Amino acid sequence: MRTVTTAATTSFLVRGLLALAVAAVVVLPGAPAQAAPAAPTALQLVGGARSIGVEFLPPPGGDAFSYSVRVGRGSWQPLYVTNTDGPTLFGRVHDLPGRQAFRDGATYRVSVVAVSRGRYGAVSASRSVTTLRRPAAETVTAQAGDGAVTLVLPSAPGGAGPSGRHVEVVRADDPDGESRELDCLERTCVVDDLGNGVAYRVTVTPYRSVVLRSGEERSLGPARAVTVVPSGVRGEPLVVSVVPLDGRVRLGWTAPQSGPGAGGEEATYEVRVDDGAWQPVTATLDGSTWTSVVEGLDNGFPTQLRVRAVVGEVAGPASRPRTAVPAGRPGAVREPVATPGSRSARVTWDDPDDDGGSVLTRYVVTDASGRTVCGAVPVAAASCVVRRLPARSTQVFTVRAVNTAAGKPDTGTGPGVATAPVRVRR
Repeated sequence: MRTVTTAATTSFLVRGLLALAVAAVVVLPGAPAQAAPAAPTALQLVGGARSIGVEFLPPPGGDAFSYSVRVGRGSWQPLYVTNTDGPTLFGRVHDLPGRQAFRDGATYRVSVVAVSRGRYGAVSASRSVTTLRRPAAETVTAQAGDGAVTLVLPSAPGGAGPSGRHVEVVRADDPDGESRELDCLERTCVVDDLGNGVAYRVTVTPYRSVVLRSGEERSLGPARAVTVVPSGVRGEPLVVSVVPLDGRVRLGWTAPQSGPGAGGEEATYEVRVDDGAWQPVTATLDGSTWTSVVEGLDNGFPTQLRVRAVVGEVAGPASRPRTAVPAGRPGAVREPVATPGSRSARVTWDDPDDDGGSVLTRYVVTDASGRTVCGAVPVAAASCVVRRLPARSTQVFTVRAVNTAAGKPDTGTGPGVATAPVRVRR
């Protein structure tokens, strides 16, 4: 059977398909047409260091729209906005199309558009904005004083110069220790409460800043560092000894040479552990050295300690921080077993759960009389063979772990030891 397609049949099918296509785009009676959003107005721009702040008045119905921004002749990119205290919206442009960074001190033209259901509205009038320009390198002069350093800068902040300078001060002999940071907003800046006779490294970084609604942004210039030693005599205690103990540290120091506690002035002392609060301690004077034991510390953890003198309500400057690692005696070895042999015994064990806060160095095995039968068993071995034992005798062996803090093993059968009885064969 053949199927014959005539011209009339083809024409009928084409007309039917066109009718369906037209019906698909017909707007039902009474349905309002979706108008394109109007243009945002009152566009205000602020150039930051790594972004541009954009503030504008949204078009009517703006809460229901999303927004896009265009920088220069680039492509449109999403602009994420937040409400301000007033009727405006605020957003930040973090980079150019293609994730290119903004250039220092460059001028850009910016436009904003509202988007509703994928339909772009009218474009705002474009405005120009200039990003922050990075400050140039500066020469810094540091003048040493009595417990202080005065920084002399090339110019006062503002104008064509930087908005300010960020200053960081750290002891030259402890660059990773505690630092002091401040912003210098004048041509001269004084850093006080420093120790006399101590070398400090002072780093000065000029910056230009602008305040956006989302916070301050800074464009940093090249940093310059100088080393200076405040003149006069030492105003803080000098720590001369740090001895780690079991959960404690014994600290020794000499009195300040100036300020509170100097010249034999009666003073009390306070110690600071890490970043905690200053706490008074009981100190004992032996010759020219004060000593005190700081307790309540965790074994195996580095602890930073400082000390200062206090007279009345006046506290002197803190000493240079010193670090110690408290450590105690190791715990008992686990699973000690003595296996009998011919006039011998093989003693084995597992490492203790608690190393006391320092590295295990060896094991020591003694017999019931306290005589050492294996005096330096390597940590990796964890076993020893005791020979020349009386036949058919019962022996009891004690195993002790030794770490770098404990030194010689303790005697007795207290914490840190474990026993292994055995019946020796013929």
